[in-house]
Amino acid sequence: MGLLAAGATTWIVADHEQHEGVALGGVLTSAAGVVAVAAAGGWLAVGVACSDDVDCPPGEECREIPTRPGGVPYHQCMLRTR
Repeated sequence: MGLLAAGATTWIVADHEQHEGVALGGVLTSAAGVVAVAAAGGWLAVGVACSDDVDCPPGEECREIPTRPGGVPYHQCMLRTR
């Protein structure tokens, strides 16, 4: 998030002051920040995903059970709803 904010600020200030080379650096830094934010979101999604559990019998799937705010959710085998 810092890359995105710093790049955007550099881009805006450099463009306003007519510094083309610095503005290009701001654009590139902003692009790197966007890629980093997207990668972090993907990493988070993979980290909290519920994967199939070999302990679940056929016809059941692993589901995430929510907990109190700030708690760590856990996974449990439940019947498929389809």
